[in-house]
Amino acid sequence: MLFARSLKTDTRGETIFNEVVTYFKESNIQLKNIFVCATDGAPSMTGRYKGFITHLREAVPEVFCIHCVIHRQHLVAKKLGGRLHATLSVAIKVVNHIKSNSLRDRLFRELCSQNGEEFEHLVMHTEDFIVLFLANTQLATKCNVFYLSDIFEKINLLNKQLQGKNSDMISRKGAITAFLRKLQLHKINIRQRACEQFPGLASISSDLHDDDFALHSEYLENLNEDMQVRFSDLLMMDVPTWVTIPFEVNAADVHISLQETLIEL
Repeated sequence: MLFARSLKTDTRGETIFNEVVTYFKESNIQLKNIFVCATDGAPSMTGRYKGFITHLREAVPEVFCIHCVIHRQHLVAKKLGGRLHATLSVAIKVVNHIKSNSLRDRLFRELCSQNGEEFEHLVMHTEDFIVLFLANTQLATKCNVFYLSDIFEKINLLNKQLQGKNSDMISRKGAITAFLRKLQLHKINIRQRACEQFPGLASISSDLHDDDFALHSEYLENLNEDMQVRFSDLLMMDVPTWVTIPFEVNAADVHISLQETLIEL
């Protein structure tokens, strides 16, 4: 991280930009060294007339700006339908109920330890944690809990693939594209009542009804459509074949300045 500062007054785009300019001047860094800027998509950052990006582009016209890939993925994960959202709300209430009392928290850790669970701590106010001991509740809630546990595990895996020092726009496009293809397969399989790719759901598959499969299939379809929209710029990014699979490209087909380098790979 380069720097972090608290804003003393408001959080307007101009205020944020002035804070960045002040730091760059103090550190003897030229603004033109900024060539890419990722934001969370908030109005103060992306506002057309007064947003931070607008001020930055006035100073550095060639800067490339993008909505943070990780933040977009988080927004996609939060979009749930009625029944699934209600189930997740129950799970969150249970987590917060346990964490709000030190005795309950210690008892929960002891329960996890006795059952040989991998984790013994809960994260308060989380939207991605599913409490599997809700499995003893009514069937509709139970199947939704298992389903959400499975799908969030897949989303969390994608989240890890989008991070790290070796992650770049090309690898992120590959991860998003692969995830979308998986969603299509998951949707087809769920509609056929095949849930082997969802271990938790598969463990209670005999108790599931047609409306459960329809609900889960619908969510996969909505998730796919939402990701197609939010990541449209990344998915449409043109990546030359010689970048991803250089050994399968004829050197004569690339720019002359790259031909010898490509042959030497």
